[in-house]
Amino acid sequence: MADYNPYKAPSGLYGPIEGSGPGGFSVGTQPVWRLGNGAIVPTYMANLPPRCVRCNQPEVARVTMTAYWHPAWVYVLLPLGVLPYAIAATSTRRTITLEVPICEVHRSRRMIGMLLVLLGLFGPLGGVFLAMYLESTTPLIVSVVLFFAMMPGIFLRTLLTPKRISDAHAWLRAGEPFLASLPDGPDPF
Repeated sequence: MADYNPYKAPSGLYGPIEGSGPGGFSVGTQPVWRLGNGAIVPTYMANLPPRCVRCNQPEVARVTMTAYWHPAWVYVLLPLGVLPYAIAATSTRRTITLEVPICEVHRSRRMIGMLLVLLGLFGPLGGVFLAMYLESTTPLIVSVVLFFAMMPGIFLRTLLTPKRISDAHAWLRAGEPFLASLPDGPDPF
């Protein structure tokens, strides 16, 4: 009992938690490792290494992101209607909240993507009112173009895509340079 110290810093499954070191360790977290074309992170205390998740450059900022995942069998319910799908997807979904590190290039791409999404959502609404006011079809054509501008915006703002989330780990698709910097690890699923 003399060795027990309740104030001692905790240690993780793969070694000490504190500090930044080799093998995918990040400050104050459990290790992050590569599995195939994805990164495995713990669902609790999830903190990625201080490198951009797309290009592996040093981080400039961190973006708080919540990722959602549900089993693939839920898509079978779509032919029955949106309501059964929505109920099943909501009841079986798993979530993870991450502080995602990004570089300046991907930060600006994300901002452009968010602006395109907002423009694609609210631009057509203004175009419809403008078309009614001017009694012309030109604003309607511009509204359709603005709506479809939302599609590349969705892809530009996406940083990580969840492949699977369990109670203990999340398997996230990230950029290949970032994944190449992570060590290979075991399959926790």
